[in-house]
Amino acid sequence: MQADLENARGFAHQIRFRGEFLADRPTHLARPDGMVQFGRKLGLEITPAVTPRLSELVHSVCQRFGLGRERVRAFVHSSADLQAICSMAEGKCLIELTSALVEHLDDDEQAFVIGHELGHFLLDHHYLPLPSASSLERYSLLRAREISADRLGLVACANPEAAIRAVIKTFSGLSERHLRFDAAAFLRSCFDEENRMQIQSGAADTHPSFAVRARCLVHFASIANLERSQSWLAEFGRVDERVFREFVSFSEARTNERVGQIEADLRDWLWVAPLAAAGAITKEQLGIIEKTCGLAFANRLRSNFSAMSKREVETLVDTNLANGLRELVKAIPSRARDRIKSMVAECETAFGLRSDSHPALRLVTSEME
Repeated sequence: MQADLENARGFAHQIRFRGEFLADRPTHLARPDGMVQFGRKLGLEITPAVTPRLSELVHSVCQRFGLGRERVRAFVHSSADLQAICSMAEGKCLIELTSALVEHLDDDEQAFVIGHELGHFLLDHHYLPLPSASSLERYSLLRAREISADRLGLVACANPEAAIRAVIKTFSGLSERHLRFDAAAFLRSCFDEENRMQIQSGAADTHPSFAVRARCLVHFASIANLERSQSWLAEFGRVDERVFREFVSFSEARTNERVGQIEADLRDWLWVAPLAAAGAITKEQLGIIEKTCGLAFANRLRSNFSAMSKREVETLVDTNLANGLRELVKAIPSRARDRIKSMVAECETAFGLRSDSHPALRLVTSEME
């Protein structure tokens, strides 16, 4: 009974974007049967009797994934917005389309959208845990999930041009009457030097820009509908790596810059902390700090520490170190410990300290509990 669903989920996991940073497909994932919604009215149900064309379209998308049609219920509700939503009830996937989306998109474009939403269901995006809402990492993960779901949408429609059209239409709200679909020209204009800032995601954006999504689709299109084999897996790995590099470079540039700033601020105090705890900073050690953290920071230490007592120095360093650790843990909770350990090891090696003796290791443990 469950074979079709498990097979479809296995296929979806196989083409999941590595940006979701899941090494393995989760096992024994709890999937509550309750409605994952917030009191929404679902609208008109798509059925063969009432909406035959749309019903056949949903059926054909399910067939693409080898999924029984009974696994999916689809609805249309009246709205001027071009949107689609996926949720769950009683183990079934619920897909809601707005009337404007149905009216603006052709069959292949609608198949992409339906496949995208079904992709969220097959990839368990509703049940897999997310980092805290205050973290930068949470939103990077949400954006990466959209790249994964887009791949399922492309498989569903088997038409790269239609997939890109669907992304552009849903983003812009425009129909063919106002759009000229030249994917190559569109992507060139989006990724030229003048426009690159516009395609970077904001810290709390849940979706990448439509340009980044389109570019990722272009890369994946070369292998989306090829027969799966060992050579396909190797090519998929190369494509996925390329998409990951571009996703990080273009979509996540602003977020990564912020994480880099947090790490740089933490690094400064992390390098000073063991020396302050020892009660003195030698001229040689200060030279190492200057080389690592920069002349400006080293000069701040020279001018400030000379007028402070040992107790005042320790308090200042401990406070800034704790604040820096807290900021990094808050920003990237799943990666913070590894990043801190890496910086600590570098510091301990540079100063010839005993391994794992750095005070930051004790502090970060308390911050992450």
